[in-house]
Amino acid sequence: MRLARRTLLAAAATPSFARAPAVVGSNAPPNTPWERQWKRFAENAAQAGVPVEMMVGGELGGDEGILAALRRNRVQVGGFTLAAMANVVPEFALLTIPYFFASAEEAAYVQDTTALTVFEPLLREKGLAFLQWTNSGWAGLFSTSPIRDPAQLKGHKYRAAPAIAHRVFLEAVGADVVPIGLADLIPALQTGMVEGGVITLSYYGPTFADTAPYFTNTRHYPEAGLVAANADWFSSLTPTEQAAMRNAFGDIAVVRVEIADTEREMTASLRQRGVTILDLSDDERARWADATSSIAERLVREIGGQASAVLAGMTAARDAFRRLNR
Repeated sequence: MRLARRTLLAAAATPSFARAPAVVGSNAPPNTPWERQWKRFAENAAQAGVPVEMMVGGELGGDEGILAALRRNRVQVGGFTLAAMANVVPEFALLTIPYFFASAEEAAYVQDTTALTVFEPLLREKGLAFLQWTNSGWAGLFSTSPIRDPAQLKGHKYRAAPAIAHRVFLEAVGADVVPIGLADLIPALQTGMVEGGVITLSYYGPTFADTAPYFTNTRHYPEAGLVAANADWFSSLTPTEQAAMRNAFGDIAVVRVEIADTEREMTASLRQRGVTILDLSDDERARWADATSSIAERLVREIGGQASAVLAGMTAARDAFRRLNR
């Protein structure tokens, strides 16, 4: 049964007049793990007695519009990339610092350790509540020509999402940054307005591989993303319902495994189609790390606010992970 634009009612024992359905908004491409995860979210919410109306296929527009509606309580739950969330809570961009994390396991530990202690208070200041992390895989570069070295981007036009995270990365390697939305990206690639951009492989494969047939696995940060709720709406739920909604998307360990599996499957599929996936050597990746080494300091300076304290909290969690795994 299609979930988009349909209301999933709560269990039969719950009176239908008890609560209006919560509108859930996101931009999950069809036939992807995110579409399946949102279906799971709807099923779990219904089982918890929370009726939801799923609008997760882009029906509500881009992430920026959904976030604005979420803060006004016109949407009650939304799923967002870190880049989009950083437009409302800029400190989230610190999770995109290039090469801050040495592994997926390290990133997961830092995210899970800091979710409610570091990031939840920042969301509350904006009228939002943290539900759970999501995952989109490691960020890389898609392009119309093969890219292995950061010097190859100097003076070339590359697309950045309208967010600080992608912009500072591309500026650090000398690219000419063109901020355009995803809806305009294919025409921009076709006309030469841009030559590529920052994205995860799992988003790139279904949409842009035919237009920009090169993907460089820079793996400079893991795109976590998150599910957030309107804080007033979330506060209206019972403690049991709140706990259920914080797990409705699925156990985060399972979500991360699903995306990692998708990346492996998509890499094999894209290579069979003739798409070039460029895996970097340690020396090549070190050149990207060197070229972007000033970004952490720059982000703290540009973001201001609680950025310094947030980065300190992230660093403490990362150091704790490294001590535990010596």
